[in-house]
Amino acid sequence: MLTTGRSILSSGELFANVVVRKRAMHLKRSVFMTDMAHSFIRRRFVAVSVGLGLALILLVGCIPSTRSAGGQDQHEQSATATTEPSPPSDDTWIRQSYGSAWDIRHPADWEVNTAGLMEGFLGIEGVFDGRRYNVSFTYPMIEPTVDSVETWVQQELAALPTHPDFERSLEDLTVADVPARKVLNVMEAPGGPLSHRAYIWRRETKNPALVVIQQEDSMPPDPAHMEQIFDLLLAGIAP
Repeated sequence: MLTTGRSILSSGELFANVVVRKRAMHLKRSVFMTDMAHSFIRRRFVAVSVGLGLALILLVGCIPSTRSAGGQDQHEQSATATTEPSPPSDDTWIRQSYGSAWDIRHPADWEVNTAGLMEGFLGIEGVFDGRRYNVSFTYPMIEPTVDSVETWVQQELAALPTHPDFERSLEDLTVADVPARKVLNVMEAPGGPLSHRAYIWRRETKNPALVVIQQEDSMPPDPAHMEQIFDLLLAGIAP
């Protein structure tokens, strides 16, 4: 009887052990699946975070900056911008006074012609960005009836032909602290060279002045390129 009782007890213990092992395996599988789910969630979170970060970087890169290269806000820059650009301040440009007639900035390696300086004429010539230009600074005689730069320009242009390929354009600006008018794409005679002009009104001790730039090489005319160096030279004229 004892033997039979012990045999039945061993079967019960065996059954209990099987149940315990099955529960343990089920628990392990549950823990494993939970860990897998957490790992998946973490990977998805990281992937989403990285994606959002990249998207934010791309978005920031695509948004136009409202600050200039010097750190100034564009709305401030446009509000304080001058009509003409400032000449370069490095050693490639110099400021030179030519008697009492002209005080200008120009490229240091350009040739200067002062032969007519007693009459107020100054000529400079040189290469800018691969193209050769000639610039004259003069004090032309104007009629006594001309009482403004607008009248002066109107009178001058009425006698000059228009260029067949480039439309003439006018722009008001300030040169040497006085009103001026820039006229682009001017010809003095049919078939003649293209030029830009700046009519500068009377200054305190100086008569109205005229600055003319022409291209001197055999390359096709490039009015936009010529205007770049012209604006720099006009900005360098002292009052």
